[in-house]
Amino acid sequence: MSSDEPVSRSERLERLRAQLQGRPAGRRTPRAAPAPETGLLYGVMLRGAARLDAGLELTGLEEEMVSFLRLLLSEEEVCEFGRAFRKEGAASRMFPSALTSRDLADGYAFEDLVADLPGMRGQVMAQPNMSLLDLDRLPEDGSLDSPEFVKALGDYGHGFTMVTASDHRPDVARASAPQRVDVELKYFKCYRESGEWGRDELYWALSAASDTGVKQTSVTREYGGISSGDYQDFDAGTMLFTGEVQEFLTSRIILWEADHSPGAWQAEMRRTLGKISDLLFEMAERLRRYGGHYPVPEYHEMIDFIEIAGMIALVIVALIELFTNYDDLVLERTFVFDRAALVSWIDRGEVWGWDFDGGSGGHSVLVAAARGPLGSHPRMTTAISAPTTTWGPDTALPATWTISGAPALTARRDTLLCVSRGHDVPLLTRGRLYWSTYNGSSWSPVRQVPNAQNVRSSAALATYGQTTYCVYTATDNKLHATVFDGTSWTHLGTHSIAAHGTPALAFHGTSLICVINGPGGRLHWADVRRGNETSFTSWFFKPMPGPAGCSWPALTTGADGAAYLVALGPNYVGMYWSQLSSFWSDFARIPGGQTVKPAALAPNFGKIHCVIKAPDQSNELRWSALTGTTWSPFVKHPTATSNDAPALAYVHPTNPAAGPDAPHGRLFCVYRD
Repeated sequence: MSSDEPVSRSERLERLRAQLQGRPAGRRTPRAAPAPETGLLYGVMLRGAARLDAGLELTGLEEEMVSFLRLLLSEEEVCEFGRAFRKEGAASRMFPSALTSRDLADGYAFEDLVADLPGMRGQVMAQPNMSLLDLDRLPEDGSLDSPEFVKALGDYGHGFTMVTASDHRPDVARASAPQRVDVELKYFKCYRESGEWGRDELYWALSAASDTGVKQTSVTREYGGISSGDYQDFDAGTMLFTGEVQEFLTSRIILWEADHSPGAWQAEMRRTLGKISDLLFEMAERLRRYGGHYPVPEYHEMIDFIEIAGMIALVIVALIELFTNYDDLVLERTFVFDRAALVSWIDRGEVWGWDFDGGSGGHSVLVAAARGPLGSHPRMTTAISAPTTTWGPDTALPATWTISGAPALTARRDTLLCVSRGHDVPLLTRGRLYWSTYNGSSWSPVRQVPNAQNVRSSAALATYGQTTYCVYTATDNKLHATVFDGTSWTHLGTHSIAAHGTPALAFHGTSLICVINGPGGRLHWADVRRGNETSFTSWFFKPMPGPAGCSWPALTTGADGAAYLVALGPNYVGMYWSQLSSFWSDFARIPGGQTVKPAALAPNFGKIHCVIKAPDQSNELRWSALTGTTWSPFVKHPTATSNDAPALAYVHPTNPAAGPDAPHGRLFCVYRD
């Protein structure tokens, strides 16, 4: 069977028999076996199926556990699983004797679970691939995953982490309304590539569900050419979860290496993710109900509840093993965040990294951020154009404006225009572009850019006269363009070139210059003569000079009329710049420049200003200025921090947006909180 074909009914049954007999299920590499106590609830589920097949009345706990099976199987196949348990279960090492020694006629109720748990206390969470993390009691080094846990991930092939926050539990206990939560994937770093020949092609399969009924699944694109030490940003707006949480958010993240799986595997993966999402919702529901049996006003009293959470997570691991082909699996992890953990994460405003160490399959760390209902808003800081750059305080933009990814800015004749990817409440609107203009005193109402949908990354803007051009990449891995005349937008079409990430735009004399992350891991550029901009599909892109592997381009036009380019270096190491007059100058390293997001460029008082997001968890903004061929040292902005790349634009003093107190114009920086 090829890896993109669904697992058949007969194969599922054979995999179950293999599990019960202690053999590898499917073609997965054998992993370390967990203690029998961890399989208690999986055994209750299969034993309940056996009792159902025998015509016996199920207990409430058995009915709840069998409902997991019913999400995946027909009633006939549920009974078939039950018959397999009757034949193999009593001798299986997967389950504790407290379950296998009982006569089938005797049901296993929640009261039995409560009675048996004290004798098993600590057994589930004692497994090295199971962890309990208190965000309010982190180790001194701030790590989320211990070295012992990271090693066990590779030994077992999967891990479970229960995340709480002891200091936030009392406040959460008094809350009644669901909490809006967004969990966004920011980037990942490869610490060790797989042992296979060539560079890795990695992608992530995501499932999440809360106890309010919100369920989400997605598969990222393949991020190719990954080697040890590489950073890779996720496309803007890559969300693990968006929605309301009452008590629990459950999620499952699977890291894959794509060398062997054919393209049709993605379709089968999405079907499997839908099943996982259903299971995660049931898990969140169970935890909310079971939590009522275990009052947990104090952190140390959570142990029995945590045991149940871990057991249910292992039920999902065992079930999905029956349904999924694993030719290229690196690692899978299940997370349960209680509401206190989510509130703590949001309050901190930090990005955190989670280890995915698949042993010989490679080791990457996934970095994510959590935002509450007040997060993901644009903010603005400005500097009056003068010989010495002095940034003013940062201010919030309209509270109704929420964004995903980095904003884009351009100065028009009489306004400042900002375009950003949406971050609205309905999930489907996150792939759309929105715009607003600033007149020096207020921003206009935020409106949608027509026909700009399925946007994968941030947009690029450039203005000539009263015409603004907007270019962006979409989920079809193609380049799209639209044009704004001050009143309405006109979609120019889709270019055939494969592109990813955020493009860059700027005018250079009588030409519009566009630079993209193009084919072959190289920057590509197009030189579009005035009058041909609207013939978008015929723009001719050619490889940029300079080192291969540069990415995330940024462009601006200087007061001298030249185009200036800044890009990240190969493997996200360093920053490089080049100038286009008659031709591109040699790429040169910017001293001290380091970021993992696109830079923002704009001219200001005869210099080229560059603003970047710090590459560490501080998220601080830093800026530098180019005078001639010399860049000044990067300096920290006094107040502003950003969760994504900033945007920068210079506004001429004749533009009302500059304000009356800026006789030489004003530099604007908009970013994401």
